[in-house]
Amino acid sequence: MIPPNVDVPDWHRATALNERIALLRAQLVEQNKDLPDSDRARRWRAQSPFSDPALFEQRLRSDGLQETEWQRLVSEPESTVRERAGAPPWFVPGLVAAYQEPSGVDVTDLLPSPEALNQRVRGASGLLAAVEPLLAAARSRLREGLRERMSASREVPFDPAVVERLWLQDLPADLLAMIDRTLVLEMHVARMQGALAGETPEERFASFVLRLRDPEVMLAIFREYPVLARCLWNAVEQCVAFGLEFFGHLLSDWALIKAEYAHGEDPGELVFLEGNAGDPHRGGRSVVLMRFANGMRLVYKPKSLSVDVHFQELIEWLNARGLTPQLRSIRVIDRGAYGYIEHVDGATCGSEDEVKRFYRRQGRWCCSRTCSERRTFITRT
Repeated sequence: MIPPNVDVPDWHRATALNERIALLRAQLVEQNKDLPDSDRARRWRAQSPFSDPALFEQRLRSDGLQETEWQRLVSEPESTVRERAGAPPWFVPGLVAAYQEPSGVDVTDLLPSPEALNQRVRGASGLLAAVEPLLAAARSRLREGLRERMSASREVPFDPAVVERLWLQDLPADLLAMIDRTLVLEMHVARMQGALAGETPEERFASFVLRLRDPEVMLAIFREYPVLARCLWNAVEQCVAFGLEFFGHLLSDWALIKAEYAHGEDPGELVFLEGNAGDPHRGGRSVVLMRFANGMRLVYKPKSLSVDVHFQELIEWLNARGLTPQLRSIRVIDRGAYGYIEHVDGATCGSEDEVKRFYRRQGRWCCSRTCSERRTFITRT
């Protein structure tokens, strides 16, 4: 039996347009049968830029929609979407379970101090209480996945207790930045309704934070803001999925990494990890910076590094033929959909001669990069 908090129409307000189109067409609903006639569709059409017929038609074409389909999707109530779907949206079961069936995993060490947060959310650090169940769910799932992957590996280059904290260290601030404005609004609503105890703003804030620790209060807020709930759970899902993918790659590639970057020696355990080192893409994947116990540092990139491999080959080819000044080459491992690059430290020029050499190398580097990209293009085509 589906719990009451899961199977309610409110959640389907977060069902995306493409998902609604798929549900509508899967049931072969006749285009003009019982077509809803509501103010909602007229209000949508009155908004800019949809009030422009040409732009409205362009928007319909971008999703392959007929106007009758659009009117139905915009006008029908969430209860109809729920009946058509036959199940709650994908994010609801996990989200509700995180609050109603907490894993019991401690996340105290993941909660950043106010000083560690950016200025916009620093004063709202107490609101992290609202997302602690999400953090616990993320840690529990990451821990379980790491245990499975480690059991199949002969060498494990990290302490799972250390890396799970390192991997999740940015998640609390990310979730807080998504939810803080909504919670501040809800706090003012609760204050106006007389639901907060205390005579001072500080006391009322503490009372509100205490309310956020009630699972039913948070689930009621999520039902009112289902798109926010979807975004929060999606952030948790992507963080855990990418983490397990990354650590799985590290385990399977460990012998290759040691041979290429540590001359076959053991560089020790992973002691530093920084995710989100680049713009996220492909399901929340981003560049990851790593440092090991012996000081070895690597950059993990979740994309093909074939261009980088060709570029290093070109640099070595030019250096072998007397390029002056010589360009430094770095070691790259391309694994198809991802790869590793040797970390290069930046340094400040200490003299005028060093500045001149820097710009000469910079010019040669730019020229070499262009040649490498042309070579890769020609090879692929």
